[in-house]
Amino acid sequence: MFNFSQGYSVYDLLEMYKNLQAPVHEFVENSIDFFQGSALPVSTTQFGRAVLENLDALNDLSMIGEHPGFHIKETICDDAPTKISEEILAERSFCNLLHFKKVGKEDRKEPRILIFAPMAGHYATLLRGTVEGLLPYADIYITDWKSASAVPLSEGGFDLEDYISYAIDFMRDLSEDGPLDVLAVCQPCVPVLAATARMAMDDVKSGPANLILMGGPVDARICSTEVNKMAEEHTSEWFTNNLITLVPHNYPGAMRAVYPGYLQLAGFLSMNMPRHLESAARLYRNIALGSEDDTDMIADFYKEYFAVMDLAAEFYIQTIDKVFKEYALAKGTLEYRGERIDLSAIKNTRILAIEGEKDDIAGVGQTKAALKLCKNVPASKKEYYMQKNVGHYGIFNGSRYRKEVVPKILKFIG
Repeated sequence: MFNFSQGYSVYDLLEMYKNLQAPVHEFVENSIDFFQGSALPVSTTQFGRAVLENLDALNDLSMIGEHPGFHIKETICDDAPTKISEEILAERSFCNLLHFKKVGKEDRKEPRILIFAPMAGHYATLLRGTVEGLLPYADIYITDWKSASAVPLSEGGFDLEDYISYAIDFMRDLSEDGPLDVLAVCQPCVPVLAATARMAMDDVKSGPANLILMGGPVDARICSTEVNKMAEEHTSEWFTNNLITLVPHNYPGAMRAVYPGYLQLAGFLSMNMPRHLESAARLYRNIALGSEDDTDMIADFYKEYFAVMDLAAEFYIQTIDKVFKEYALAKGTLEYRGERIDLSAIKNTRILAIEGEKDDIAGVGQTKAALKLCKNVPASKKEYYMQKNVGHYGIFNGSRYRKEVVPKILKFIG
């Protein structure tokens, strides 16, 4: 049974914060509009630009929990700017399947890549850079997960098996139009690999042509991180009693049991607090001095980092139990709809495992384990790539991702 007494008061504190920030948000929005559209000379000065940057940063802090949107308007295709139309291909209770359509390039021959975004406390927009890096070269789709607090109780629950079902459905539907490549980033590596195996168990020829697994806990026993240790050191009951809460009545998902995204955010921040404080200090120093050196990059990262979503309680607890306590996929005990997942059923899908040298969330070797577990995939169809000098987020975002990881993915999928 869920014990909501402690978590509910914490959720209420967040609601109080957001309510108090509402007038601040309105004031800041009006001030930003004034400075951006003002004919006053001060608005074009270094001081004016610094004020605008500070207002923008303050605005971000008043919008915790809101979906930021992808806002990808164009890309470079065939050395020319190409407009992007964001379309919803499928609407499910807990997820929208998005397509970034290249306007006027519908007949262009290019790989089709379905990106599975993490359901781990952040919106799929955390992968905006991942999408932008691949868009010039591929037709991109992504799972845009919804915050559980926005899903009415009447829509039912969502657990790890439901994630696998969504993955199977999306892969099958998109495969009807031709070969499909799949990219799973972080948390989805386990359910997407399981979904690929489930499809192969039904028909060895089904499933994606290429599967790229990035920084995911396929075997969390390897190179244990603080994320793993926390799961190992506490019982499932501890997680339920201390981290699960009910959604307040003023949300569409009222009375749904959730793991609040802001708790996940607090956990990630605490793991890397010195680095986050250093980045924040550098950001505000650059704003004050009018320097553009890495200011936009840092600001954009934290704008996404603070946009958090709630997870369905059953999904969160099952993930803790199956992935970080039982290591079920790695041990061959993970079940889907009453039948064990058999990774040896995967034979035709090519697999690329990508890890970051300094990843402190999915330790080095956890993703690579998939190559050994999929024993019936020929060695010629399996590759491993270690990206030097990056942590977890550097695998799928930033300059090294664009310059080194993207070319590796494109070369692999051919």
